[in-house]
This record gives sequence, structure tokens and C-alpha cells, in this order.
Amino acid sequence: MWSSGDTIRFRYVRDGRAFWTLPVRVAADLTTELALWIAPGTRVLRPDPPRVPVSVLAAGTWEPVGTTWFGEGVLMLRRPDTRHSLWLFWNPDGTFSRWYINLEDWWRDGEGVDAYDHLLDIWAHPDGTWEWKDEDDLAESVDAEIFTAAEAAAIRAEGERVVAEWPFPTGWEEWRPDPRWHVV
Repeated sequence: MWSSGDTIRFRYVRDGRAFWTLPVRVAADLTTELALWIAPGTRVLRPDPPRVPVSVLAAGTWEPVGTTWFGEGVLMLRRPDTRHSLWLFWNPDGTFSRWYINLEDWWRDGEGVDAYDHLLDIWAHPDGTWEWKDEDDLAESVDAEIFTAAEAAAIRAEGERVVAEWPFPTGWEEWRPDPRWHVV
């Protein structure tokens, strides 16, 4: 278990290689959830441009380059025994904006968290509306043999399950990072 304020490594892994790598702050590490903060301006190693075509993912011809996290920062929540994380976004004035359901697997090691992205995601709004993101990428990933048709169906089913349960609000919408946490 990590302590609040610890800096750990977070990375997306694809084909045994780090696809995205960045330092994150631990907001909380509890038996019920792990909360990780990506601060605005955090240095990131990731492909450029960040939206890599599925054909390039499948071929493995992407290379990470150094850049910075853009936007207001994001809090990632991972609850045990799920195949997704919940991301919280805020507006520039600090008010809560919306959630992002990132369909993916996470696992820990001594240095941090690794994740494998499932390409399909969901935007969820405080008014109860939601929409799929990147449905075409998931479909194309089956043709590119990243996922089988059965795996793609299971990924979509996980998204449908999360939306049906509507795990919002999360209890973190009013949270703010410790002002002493400098960008790492």
C-alpha cells in the first residue's frame, strides 16, 4: 500500500513495451479503491500524436516521446475486481466537469501501476447522459487482431455494465490535490 502524496510510476503497456509513462501522485490507496492524480504539466513519455491509429498499434511501430500532460489534471480511480477506471475532470475554475470511464486492466508492481487499454471508453456527464468514445477503434482492433471478437464483446459489455450501475458520484468530485504537491 502506498501513502497519500507518494509519487509512483503509471504506464500503459502494449506488446510488452511502455506506451505511456508518467509519474502520478497517490491521493489514496485503500482496500476499496486506488486514487491517482495526474497534475497539469506532468512530464509524459507517449507517442506523438497521442491518438495512435489502430493499424500503428497493431504493427507496434509507435515510439514514445517526451511531452507534458495538458488540461486541468485528472484523478484516476480504480476499484478492486473491475476492468475499468473512473477518471474525474474539472473545469479551469475548479468546478467538477465530468467523468471518463476508461475500459482497461490495471496491475501493480513495486514501482507503480501498469495498465492495458481496451480502446473503448465512455464520457459520463453529471446530468446522467453519456456517450461511447472510440467505438470505431474497438471494431478496427478486431480486424487488426489486437482483440478477438469475443474479447471486444466483453469489453463493450463491461462498459454497458458500468453505465447501468452508474457509479456516480464517486465521492471525489469535491476533492482537490494537496497544494504542496509539486509537479513531478
